[in-house]
Formats: sequence, C-alpha cells, structure tokens
Amino acid sequence: MKRLLIAAVAAMVFLSLTPQKADAREGFLIKGGVNYTSLNLNDLKGYTGFNAGIGYQSKVGLGFSIQPELNYSLKGTQIDENTNWKRSYVDIPFNFQWGPDLVLFRPYIEASPFIGFNVANASSIDANGDTSSQEVIDYLNENAKKVEYGLGLGGGIELFSFQLSVKYIWCFGPIANNDSTVSENISNISSSSVSGIEVSLAFIF
Repeated sequence: MKRLLIAAVAAMVFLSLTPQKADAREGFLIKGGVNYTSLNLNDLKGYTGFNAGIGYQSKVGLGFSIQPELNYSLKGTQIDENTNWKRSYVDIPFNFQWGPDLVLFRPYIEASPFIGFNVANASSIDANGDTSSQEVIDYLNENAKKVEYGLGLGGGIELFSFQLSVKYIWCFGPIANNDSTVSENISNISSSSVSGIEVSLAFIF
C-alpha cells in the first residue's frame, strides 16, 4: 500500500512537470454560479446571490496557471427575516492556481485576490419589515464604500473544457464609513465586512 501511494504521488508530480500542449484547457472562459454571503455578525443570516463573467486562463508551467476575470457579482446579507441588503459589484479577481494535469482531469487549489466596484444597490424590504431594518438599509445604501477588496481561497477541478470552482471569500475592511452619531446597531453592522462562499462553473474555449 505504501509503495502504491509513493508511486501515485510520483506519477502526479511527473505529470505536473511534463510540458503541456499550448491549447490544453487554456484560453478564454465564460462562467456563472452562486454566492452565499453575509456580514460577519452572528445574528445576521446569509443571502444567496449569483456571479457571472468572463476570463482568460494561461498555463505557466509546473502545474501553475493564472486566471484573471471580470465578473458581475450580487452579494448581500439578511438584516431580518423580511429584509435583504443586496449590492451589485463588478469584481476583478486574479486567480493563481496550482494542480497536476492528470490528462483526463486536473484538480487544483487557488488563491484569488480581488478588487470590486459597487455599481448598484438592490435592497428589499416587505410590508412586515420593521423600521429599524429600514434605517440600516438607508444608512448602508448612503454610506457603504464603493470599492471593496479581499481574498478568495479554495479549489476545484477541470474536466475536459469545464472548470468547477468552490472558494471562500473575505472582504477586507468595514463595509461602510462609520459615524459616531448613529445607533449601536447601525455602527456594528457598518463596521463588519462581507464574507461567504462562491461556487461557479466555467467553460474554457
């Protein structure tokens, strides 16, 4: 069993170091998927949004690849059972991937620093939402930062021309500029940041 494991590891290393054909799962891509995000406060629930975009994957050898993307992403959180705070972003991640090409498929891990630009607010509150939640939304819509940056960590698998990716994303810094005159609830929320899971499926062509 030990010899078999050593042989398998040696084979994976050999395949990752073997020069790849220039067109082997390398090129432009289109992608789409779902986000499950929330502000990092214990009493706030997550919100399910989506992501979609384009990118380019470039193999650089030794199992490494670089994949810059341009994505539209909807992120948010539940303020209460009847209230969602949602924001639309144009995100620019640079995905640094490593994984051995095993001919039929390629498992990989990745690190994805990104910067995002807010392009729209799309919050929703129904007739049963309380006034304090409306105050939170109004404050965030007016004071939330227009630019965010952060890091994604995760991995995935490539099979033929398809790439399935799962990663956890962290946004660095508070979601909004704080104001000493606001309530404690608003202050706590505006001092928090967005985090969550992103799942996407890409087609490389």
